[in-house]
Amino acid sequence: MEVEIEMGGDKKKKKEYGKYHKYEVERWVDVLMEAEEIKKDAEKMKYVQMCADKKKKAISSIADLKAKAKEVNEKESNPDGDEY
Repeated sequence: MEVEIEMGGDKKKKKEYGKYHKYEVERWVDVLMEAEEIKKDAEKMKYVQMCADKKKKAISSIADLKAKAKEVNEKESNPDGDEY
């Protein structure tokens, strides 16, 4: 829903949900409601935790790879270890 506001003869349109579309906000509400239902179900939470742990490991692995790549790049750019 858009609201028209008159200011000094100019009409400006202002969205009801700021820069977001109504369907986006409604979808977020649905996601939060579903999350609350999942949190109440112990069996579902067991599997959610398993999946979250796998993703956490993948994220930390990616971070480790990035750190190692940075270290290698620094060594390649300065092979003698001398600072400029």
